Amino acid sequence: MKGLMLFLSFLFYQIGFYPALGNNVPPTLVMDLSKKIISINVNFSGSKFHIFGAVKRGFSQNSSIDQPPFDIMIEVIGPPVSLDFFKKERLYGFWINKKIQSFDSMPSFYSISGTKPLEKIVGEKTKKDNKIGLFEQIKASENLVIDDDILSKIALTGKSETTYKQESKPIVFLENTLFSTEIELPTDLIGGDYLVRIHLIRFKDVLATQEDIIFVKKVGIEQWIYYLAHKNPEAYGLLAILLAISFGWAASIIFSRKAY
Repeated sequence: MKGLMLFLSFLFYQIGFYPALGNNVPPTLVMDLSKKIISINVNFSGSKFHIFGAVKRGFSQNSSIDQPPFDIMIEVIGPPVSLDFFKKERLYGFWINKKIQSFDSMPSFYSISGTKPLEKIVGEKTKKDNKIGLFEQIKASENLVIDDDILSKIALTGKSETTYKQESKPIVFLENTLFSTEIELPTDLIGGDYLVRIHLIRFKDVLATQEDIIFVKKVGIEQWIYYLAHKNPEAYGLLAILLAISFGWAASIIFSRKAY
């Protein structure tokens, strides 16, 4: 009898704690993309895609971690490329670009948007721990110690307003549950995997992160030229020389004709 009472006490003790443990489980994210593949051809003039999602909360929805307000932050990170950092310096009366640092895994594209500005959603420690933000992505991909102050002042070679940007379009977030936004991609995309990261944030803490991939590929003559340039550079260079000679020869014939 005593053993039965101990067993029942233990059973009720465990049952009593199951809901408490369930209440501490943070909410998760469910997401989808309007496009999974983007094709680049000679007429490519940029693209855009929509992100849809929802906050999936726990069954009880009674714990503090499962209660709104929530914030959503979305990052789109392009495939890595090599890039040089330059700083303008004056030398003998002339302004020159002096190379400061070379990087092997710089994101070719980066976009970040949120229900609020970045600095109002997450703190510095959260950004570092979850690799949120362009500079944190750079630091995570390079085995270098990089000063944020230097990064904020130097010029990025090849950087344009569309390559690294903070989205001005707000994320539509209905009833702290459903969210959607539109991401615009520039014309100078390179082929590869574009990582989409969605963060669910509450009081500057990341509760959940969901990821997906958009594959960008070149098609048609663009694909053939890209393949030839990267896989067979000798043939690509020879073809470029032959084309230059052919166009030069054709132009010389046309313009050397006498007008009557």
